[in-house]
Amino acid sequence: MRKNPMSLAEYAELPDEERVADLIARVKAGPSSTPSIIAEEELHVFASAFKAGGFTGPINWYRNWSRNWSTTAHVPQTIEVPALYIKAGNDLATAAIPDLESRMAGHVTDLEIREVPESGHWLQQEFPDEVSGFMVDWLTRRFTS
Repeated sequence: MRKNPMSLAEYAELPDEERVADLIARVKAGPSSTPSIIAEEELHVFASAFKAGGFTGPINWYRNWSRNWSTTAHVPQTIEVPALYIKAGNDLATAAIPDLESRMAGHVTDLEIREVPESGHWLQQEFPDEVSGFMVDWLTRRFTS
């Protein structure tokens, strides 16, 4: 896992043909020059898990996306419990979803949104103290008497 090599503003300035998230091209390009955001021992835990079990399980969730959607069509599409969304301000993945926060608010009746503006996609690895702080604050305010 690596930090985003550029900010959302820098990404937006790229020509359209360069604004493609091409995982295969990135893998073929070799290791990134941006610093790793997890320790070697943590990387080893992830690598060992994938070596033992492969990618089939994690990928099957995506493969089954349409079936999951059709089999839960009768389920109300509203979350009615308190929810905290911590936004990564420089996440290229979620930036591709227009009006994400307002769309979430339409489906989550009790939503609080916090943001770490400098963070990329791996928010909890990049800014663990901020994420923990937001969570502890939210849990304390919402669930203690």
